[in-house]
Amino acid sequence: MARITKKVFNDLALWMMGFGLVVGIVFPIFMKLIGVPSTITDALWFRAACVGAGLLVGLVNITLAKNVVERRLRILADHMNNIENHLFEISGKNEPVDCDSMNCHIVVDSADAIGDSALAFNHLVDTISASMKMEMSLRNYTQMLGKYLETESLSAQALQMLLEDFEAESGAMFVIKSGELFLVKSKGIKDESNLVENSIIREVMIDEEDKLLDFPPSLKLEGVLTTYRPRQVIVKPIKYKSMMLGILLLGKSSEFDSSTVNMLEVFTNGLGLAMHNAITYDQVQRLAAIDSLTSFYNRRFGLIRLREECQRAIGNDGYLGLIMFDVDHFKQVNDTYGHPIGDKILRQIGNITRNVVRDGDVLIRYGGDEFLAVLVGASHHDTLEIAEKLRRAATEFQLMNQNQAIKISLSIGVVSYPDFSCENESDLIDAADTALYSAKEAGRNQVFSAV
Repeated sequence: MARITKKVFNDLALWMMGFGLVVGIVFPIFMKLIGVPSTITDALWFRAACVGAGLLVGLVNITLAKNVVERRLRILADHMNNIENHLFEISGKNEPVDCDSMNCHIVVDSADAIGDSALAFNHLVDTISASMKMEMSLRNYTQMLGKYLETESLSAQALQMLLEDFEAESGAMFVIKSGELFLVKSKGIKDESNLVENSIIREVMIDEEDKLLDFPPSLKLEGVLTTYRPRQVIVKPIKYKSMMLGILLLGKSSEFDSSTVNMLEVFTNGLGLAMHNAITYDQVQRLAAIDSLTSFYNRRFGLIRLREECQRAIGNDGYLGLIMFDVDHFKQVNDTYGHPIGDKILRQIGNITRNVVRDGDVLIRYGGDEFLAVLVGASHHDTLEIAEKLRRAATEFQLMNQNQAIKISLSIGVVSYPDFSCENESDLIDAADTALYSAKEAGRNQVFSAV
């Protein structure tokens, strides 16, 4: 239909009034054809009444159209404006998108073009709302990735956010270290101790390809309250520049839609970069903290660990033992045999010490040939016993150099908390150093206690 004005309903009014005028003009002729006397059909009052009636019908029609159709279109337009204003208001802000069927949808109550328009509008609102929610989730997720530098804390936090953003009930995060797969964090997983050996996980690790599984029989996932079999499970490798860094598992009681799977690719790409940075950071931190010759903590990082353990022991009324030892006449060994032999001896002292102390104890290269062993939770008796084992093990060691056996011994100073009252780690170090000096004064190759 040809446009007359810039407004559709004005055009509709003109066309309806025009049609009514035409009907009013034609109606007398039609009446004459069916036998109405000419005295009536040709009368001016009759022709005027027909034209007036036609115009009235057109006016009524346009009024009905405006009240029925335009009102519905106005509701649609008002909703569009409200949604636009609402989305514009929260755009760029870290606020949740609260468009749902209760406050953004239009009621679909007609099976016609108007109803189809309302239905399309509701679908559009849902799509925009979901897109903005995902955009906000991605923004928060990206900010989180920049906050964590340690691999384990990064992986654990990433898993929690992915579970929430993709509405998954269960999940697990694995990292690969030295070619081995380790479970870092899980939620809703039944018997997680065997998850690393699961055939599907292993297959993804080898093939480095995504898997979207329906009711996998070999994965049993457990919800927060009850055991359930998930509708789908996504197992996805985490990569950085084709390098496999870990594996993500998400389980859901309903199907993952295609847009979710596509968005997950974006999330895991960001995670791959963050995990690569975290692994690099871990490696740098380890290199900065470890003495290259003995693989003990160096003095700087070792004293930080000693401070932590000392504060923990004092704060919790716990036990802490400290052993300070050095190699007797080590300068003479260096002067006689050279520094390469001296380095071999220090390296072997490191091996001997690791074999004597317990898992969880902290070993520190305090100086050139001076070492500290921090015995976490060790009583005074335990500390003395370990120190004596260390002394005996050192005397049993010998290094062959051109058919000449080089033997060594250790002088050892021992202190322990709470038998020795202290306020901080410096008090313990001073007491252990004093005991070590006493051991040297007494002839070396001895264990002396500060208590």
